Amino acid sequence: MTRLWAEVLDVDTVGLDDDFFELGGDSLVAATLVAAVKAGFATEMRESQIPELNTPRRLLTLVSDHAGPARAALPSNVVAINPDGRRAPIFLIHGAAGIVFLKPRFRDALHPDQPVYIFQAQGYDGAAPPLDTVEAIAAGYLQSILKVQPEPPWHLASFCAGGWIAVDIVRQMQLEGRTPATVVLVDTNLPSGMRKDYSLKRIHVGGIRLPALPDPIVGMIKGSYGLVRRMKLFLKTGRFKDVHDPEAFEDPAIRRRLVSDMQRHNRQRGTKRTKVFAEGAESAALAQEADALDGIFGSEAAALTTTLLRRAYRAYVPAPSDFPFSFIVSTRRSAAFGDPDYPINRLLPNRNVVISGESHEDAVSSRETAQLIQRLVDGDHA
Repeated sequence: MTRLWAEVLDVDTVGLDDDFFELGGDSLVAATLVAAVKAGFATEMRESQIPELNTPRRLLTLVSDHAGPARAALPSNVVAINPDGRRAPIFLIHGAAGIVFLKPRFRDALHPDQPVYIFQAQGYDGAAPPLDTVEAIAAGYLQSILKVQPEPPWHLASFCAGGWIAVDIVRQMQLEGRTPATVVLVDTNLPSGMRKDYSLKRIHVGGIRLPALPDPIVGMIKGSYGLVRRMKLFLKTGRFKDVHDPEAFEDPAIRRRLVSDMQRHNRQRGTKRTKVFAEGAESAALAQEADALDGIFGSEAAALTTTLLRRAYRAYVPAPSDFPFSFIVSTRRSAAFGDPDYPINRLLPNRNVVISGESHEDAVSSRETAQLIQRLVDGDHA
């Protein structure tokens, strides 16, 4: 097992307790490792299990069929990290990408006895059909949360657009008479449809926010954008429809085109790193596995899931809530919270905002953010 890891990660030696991510592993390398384990040990596993089985010793427990029954009973899109920890778990929800790989600095900043359950988008691995509304996604995640933790306390955290899945989980829990203890939204922006409307209404020139445009003007601008979208889609598919209309995706030609475009996007995103990895591989077999990564990350299942997830975020209109949400926000996204017309301020008025990091990447992956989440879960709301 350690020799296999060393070959896949292109390092000289690997110890039984060396961490996959600290050795330079990422989602692309994870796919190669999974393929190598399947071939070398005749063991079925998924890339989403790597955050849990992040050392050769832990991965050997899977190979030896020693995995706990509770973990095996979870859906394939739920990844358990430190599930034997004695604290109440944190349920962590993915962002717009639909998949989460926690960096070592983030995981290590959490309490060593803290279990974390990570939700990846259902459908990304092809094990289940993808969902197309935030409400349906939230309902599925809530079912898994109650399976792991039937009784309170419940702690939720989410990245980026996944904050709206968390918001809808809270809504559904409250309808059932349940109340989560903590909900942390990390650098959550508006749902993409609402964000576009807000950006049109409150135009910025440099750092200066201009007066709000009147609704008729905003409507005219939106109409012109819609016309451009229809013309672009007509040139691609022969269908004169707005790609953002819910009915458009039911058209087989449009559906095929959108999924195909997403596959191409996913492949382009990974091609450069894949080529570098393949060129540096010491064995021909490893180079072939690296070349095959474009097919893994550009699969139709992954493309369809990402496409539907983006459409779900665009269509979602959250209901107002007085639940006390905690926001961890990057400096670059913090300015909007000072605008009384910012829809989040109206939708979620009972909020606490803390700044962590300059950029979005800082906010969702830094040690400081993990420490803030742990403090909030532990009851330190200062």
